[in-house]
Amino acid sequence: MSGCASASARVLHVDDDEALLDLSAELLERAEPRLAVESEADPTVALDRVRSEAFDCVVSDYRMPELDGIELLRRVREFDDSLPFVLFTSDGSETVASEAISAGVTDYLQKETGVERYELLANRICNAIRRTRAEQKAAELERVTEVVRQINRTLVRATSREQIERAVCETLSDSEPYRFAYVGRYDPEAETVEPTAWAGFEAGYLDDIAVTAAQEPKGRGPGGRAIRTREVAVVQDVTDDPSFEPWRESALERGYRAVAGVPLVYRGELYGLLGVYADRSGAFDDEERAILSELGADIAHAIHAVELRDELRASRQKYRAVVDTAPDAIFLADAETGVVKQANAEATRLLGRSMEELVGLDQRRLHPPDDADRYRDLFEEQLGEGPTVRTELADGSDVLVQRADGERVPVEINASTVDIGGERVSIGIFRDVSERREQTKELARQNRRLERFARVLSHDLQTPLNVARGRLELALADGVAERDDDLVALDDALDRTEDLVEHLSTLMLRGRVVDDPVETSLNEVAESAWTTAGDPAASLDIADDLGVVYGDESRLRELFENLFSNAVEHAGPEVSVTVGTHGNGFYVADDGPGVPEADREAVFTGGFTAGDGGSGWGLNIVQEIAIAHDWSISVSESASGGARFEFHDVAHA
Repeated sequence: MSGCASASARVLHVDDDEALLDLSAELLERAEPRLAVESEADPTVALDRVRSEAFDCVVSDYRMPELDGIELLRRVREFDDSLPFVLFTSDGSETVASEAISAGVTDYLQKETGVERYELLANRICNAIRRTRAEQKAAELERVTEVVRQINRTLVRATSREQIERAVCETLSDSEPYRFAYVGRYDPEAETVEPTAWAGFEAGYLDDIAVTAAQEPKGRGPGGRAIRTREVAVVQDVTDDPSFEPWRESALERGYRAVAGVPLVYRGELYGLLGVYADRSGAFDDEERAILSELGADIAHAIHAVELRDELRASRQKYRAVVDTAPDAIFLADAETGVVKQANAEATRLLGRSMEELVGLDQRRLHPPDDADRYRDLFEEQLGEGPTVRTELADGSDVLVQRADGERVPVEINASTVDIGGERVSIGIFRDVSERREQTKELARQNRRLERFARVLSHDLQTPLNVARGRLELALADGVAERDDDLVALDDALDRTEDLVEHLSTLMLRGRVVDDPVETSLNEVAESAWTTAGDPAASLDIADDLGVVYGDESRLRELFENLFSNAVEHAGPEVSVTVGTHGNGFYVADDGPGVPEADREAVFTGGFTAGDGGSGWGLNIVQEIAIAHDWSISVSESASGGARFEFHDVAHA
């Protein structure tokens, strides 16, 4: 039968011309005797029959009352998108053809008179059925895939290499079309495969054969080729494949017709060979070989895992010694139930309970029992997939554990879930942070004292300074200062005192903290700072595009203002200042007297002055702002002999 399979095919022909239906059935069956053609003049009845009966193909006219052929096709496709559907009509317009294709028609043929047209239609029907049955082959392939899934589920549960090999062979041999399967381990020195597990119809087959990877007759079969190439090798028909000659007689006696050799390889290491025997020729097409190749990798991975598991189990005592000497409390709990399975010595000290009391305890009972609801999310995180670190609950309160005597201790918990010996275990590392909490509180108290002191400097001290400044200005207005050197000295002292108050307040209130960091243009900040800190007689040259940084704009402006003020103060009002880039940072240089090499490390120390009456805190503030932005700062000599302050991005150095 051209195009159709050996079995008969049932066809439903739909056409409102009943006389034509009888003739069509006769001509189609004459053209192809294995077609069983049934006729239906009413398309709505035909639709019901397609829903309720099994047909291999539908042939339909286009123009019919109530329901035309394309609408019938659309409704069939609503519940069956694979049933072959041939539109056989006298309407041969491109519009009809286009609609039919859009609706999912399998084939399209125009009606014409003559027996030859029905022979062509029969051929088209057979081709459509053949394609559908090819898709059924794909479904069979899915069955093979399901066998692989079953094996993989077994691999996950297996606890030994022997169990893996035995389960693989049993599952394969129980599935059609496989008749027998074995797993062998390869000896690279002898170049031989030694079977270690098998299942199915064997009947002494392994006693009759030998498999080698050597370049000799017994090494040219699928097993030897698979070992040498690390790829699946097959014999599709053992009756006439010359490479299988050494084992042909034994194989045919047991009904083996096709054989596949599957290497068990994981990360380049060969763990053995899987031999699979089928009861029909041509059983291992390209798709099936690809699936078997993946199966081989999965089996090898599982063998690797159990061997690694055995190694881990053998070294567990060594790790136990490390755990027991750890400075933090460590709990190992079942990842499903949360029941503590192991704990270390530090855990008994932290909880004030014996090892016997901790093992078997629900992990949730490590925390205060009256706060169980607040710890629910924390418990789920500890048993989750990813690592977590928690010192606070969702409401911001400390994570606490409760000792046997009722004392509650704040802790930091590092938790993660791992696979140990095929068992999912939650590991929780509990660190006592009581001392850290006290240090944090003390630091907060110190900060509050500093803030109060800073406000005293900036507010309470400002009043007597204002009085002194006012009295001095009155004396200066009367011209007394021209005759009194002490008042001139007092004026200088007040200036320095006001600078000290301002700089010390800034350091204590802000220090190395960056508030509200945003993307900030250094060019704009430098230009803005120059308007307030530069001198009208001075000049500023921003030589490069300084770029954009993520920082605190107000603090960056303060940095530039202090550098510009420093340049004016030491070099005079006509100083020239240059700002540019270098490497991974920027610089600010002037043409003043510069900083002596002996003073370059000390210049950033708070209170350091060069004897010129400055407060000594301006460059210290510059350094603090730089550190707050992850920059380093250094001072060197500029090209004109003045000072050059360089800033480097430490985070991206």
